[in-house]
Amino acid sequence: MRRTLSWGILAALVATGILAFRGGRPTPSKEASPMLTRADRFQRWQKMTLDQMGYALNLFLTLTVAALGYWSFLLKDPSFRPSPAAGGFMIAAVIALGISALVGLSSVINRLSDFRSTARRARENPEAPDKAELRLRGRVTWRLFYGQIASFAIGIATIAIALLLTYGSKLV
Repeated sequence: MRRTLSWGILAALVATGILAFRGGRPTPSKEASPMLTRADRFQRWQKMTLDQMGYALNLFLTLTVAALGYWSFLLKDPSFRPSPAAGGFMIAAVIALGISALVGLSSVINRLSDFRSTARRARENPEAPDKAELRLRGRVTWRLFYGQIASFAIGIATIAIALLLTYGSKLV
């Protein structure tokens, strides 16, 4: 029964033009392949870009929260006694990491709002925003993402400088 079912599916695919036989082997038919159109390829890569952006947003948000946790752990440690200069860098670090967390959350909220608005537009809802507003939301999401990365990098760099100023003498 299983072999008959497989042959039946294969015959149906050949009959519909999805598969063609070349050299005794079934190969995908060029006219039936959905990956050949430019619009389909664009949509596929656009979806992959949006997915990767979501992963990156979540990664940087997670790393920011972890860095803030490390910052608070350092300050609770009684053996950590930063110099006044290192203390200034620690304050700058918490400000930069706090900004990174807020900008990251804003980016996630803006992105979700963008998806909701796009879905409304796809359903042709009368309350849906126009294309210009959707493009603007997309650009805002990317700018917030870049801001999140920049402020995270500044926060990590200032923590590293504070640690070097505090424990740098132990390295030599």
